[in-house]
Amino acid sequence: MDLAATFAAMCNAKQYCCDWDQTEDCFNHLYTLVSKQMEANELPCVDPFSLFMYNFTPEQKFLITKRYAEHVKTTTMKTLNAQGLTFNGFEH
Repeated sequence: MDLAATFAAMCNAKQYCCDWDQTEDCFNHLYTLVSKQMEANELPCVDPFSLFMYNFTPEQKFLITKRYAEHVKTTTMKTLNAQGLTFNGFEH
């Protein structure tokens, strides 16, 4: 079970519902989780679009978004290869 992702979803839900109780504690814990995930070379529990709601630095947002892009690329290539397809890039 991925409790980090569940916690991130709870923080998002609290914002959507305008529930500001314990917001600072929630965000601080979320920042700690994401920092540990980035150090461990894991996919962060905060997706690139949710980053707009949090006070990560621009550098942190870039690194998190880059990690997500790498994950999507790898997953897509595995799926294509499993189906016997190849992708050689786009032609401009």
